[in-house]
Amino acid sequence: RVSAVVGLEAAEARVRELETFRRLSAEAQQQMEAQIESATSDSDRFQSELLEAKGWLAEEVEQRDLKEGARTEDVQKREREAREAAAYAHSLEAELAQAR
Repeated sequence: RVSAVVGLEAAEARVRELETFRRLSAEAQQQMEAQIESATSDSDRFQSELLEAKGWLAEEVEQRDLKEGARTEDVQKREREAREAAAYAHSLEAELAQAR
C-alpha cells in the first residue's frame, strides 16, 4: 500500500511537471509567434522604405540625366553658334580681302 501511494505521488509529480512543461512550451511558442510577427512587420516596413528610396533615387537620377542632357544640348547649341559665327567672320574676312 505504501508503494502504491509513493507511486501515485510520483505519477502526480510527473503530471505536474508535464503540465508545467506544456504551459512553458505554449508561452514560448506565443513569444516566438509574436517575435516572428514583429520581424515580419519590420521586414515589410523596411521593404516599403527600400522601395520608396529606390523610387526617389530613380527620380533623382532621371532629373540629373535630364539636366545633364539639357546642359549638353545647350553646349552643343553654343558650339554650333560659335562655329557659324567663325564661318561668317571668315567669309567677311575673305570678302574684305577681295575688296582690297
